[in-house]
Amino acid sequence: MDDREFRRILGHFATGVAIVTAVESNVRVGATINSFSSLSLQPRLVLFSLQRSLRSLPVFERAARIGISILADDQRDISACFARAGADKWSAAPVLLGRSGAILIEGALAHLECERQSLVEGGDHTIVICRVLSAQAHHGDPLLYYQGGYVGGSVSPPAS
Repeated sequence: MDDREFRRILGHFATGVAIVTAVESNVRVGATINSFSSLSLQPRLVLFSLQRSLRSLPVFERAARIGISILADDQRDISACFARAGADKWSAAPVLLGRSGAILIEGALAHLECERQSLVEGGDHTIVICRVLSAQAHHGDPLLYYQGGYVGGSVSPPAS
């Protein structure tokens, strides 16, 4: 199978959409991801991956703090903006500064402020493992990505 077919097959796995942000030497960067996952509860670890060709990767590799904003279903335009290379990402998204100094996207479904813990090479991607310093959830429906596009995110929360 070729790369295109492999990507099409993997597109059958629906994912949430998040934006990761970092600042290093007064340079702030952000990228849309759907490769986000929890890794450990003790210690609290999460991971995401970034293409090794991403121009902003060196900032993520050096930044002490990383913000992760899990997007709500009404944030498609912000997601698309942060997914484009060279776009003026910051004019499209209202941001918050977290207690740790991490940049967070206002209106997101959840925010995580993280400390970069380690980097792992994974083929054409770098896997970024982060220790969660704080996390906060908000009400709303998730932005979902499935088979190459956004889909409705209306879900019912599980019964407690």
